[in-house]
Amino acid sequence: MSANHSRGDDDAEGVRATNGHPSANDPPRAGLAAHQKSRSRLRNLVLGIAIGSVIGLIGTIGVIAYLARGQLPIMSATDFEAAVSRWNERGLKNYEMELEGNFDIKGKLHVAVRNGEVTSMSLDGQPSPARIWEYWSVNGLFGIIRRDLDRNEAAAKNPGGPLPQPVLQQAEFDPELGFPRRYQRSEISSGQSGDWRIVSLRHFD
Repeated sequence: MSANHSRGDDDAEGVRATNGHPSANDPPRAGLAAHQKSRSRLRNLVLGIAIGSVIGLIGTIGVIAYLARGQLPIMSATDFEAAVSRWNERGLKNYEMELEGNFDIKGKLHVAVRNGEVTSMSLDGQPSPARIWEYWSVNGLFGIIRRDLDRNEAAAKNPGGPLPQPVLQQAEFDPELGFPRRYQRSEISSGQSGDWRIVSLRHFD
């Protein structure tokens, strides 16, 4: 038997042994395995970052809550909805209130409401533009708190995402009428905070 014929038999045996597929030692298969391993490492890295972000967020909230102990209680959605219900059932349509704010507006505010609508507002004794009046009635203050609640709900659905970042909400509601006596919001990521306090609320017939 010639040498050429012997090499042909060896080649045929190689093909039959691998059922026509490349062997595990072939370079293309090795490259595919390396690629799959790299993708697996990337998935594990992304998962680790996401889990770490959630754990870090929980830890940050815990630290802030610890530092805030003895001050305003941390507000829950249940607390808020109960307060809104009390205001809707027993709240006032005609009232004037004094607030102290360190929020979007800083200073002392006087707000007059008739039939549920703001009719005048001043900041540190100076008239305020009518376009912002609606935000500083009791209903407007509830609206500010609700937007923060919605923001936290969106953040919970997208943990570790860039926006929106969650807000720590602390509040004290009037036990009878439900209006928010005090409210403080603290942004978890930046540490920025704002608050207001209703100094007085007087009913008018």
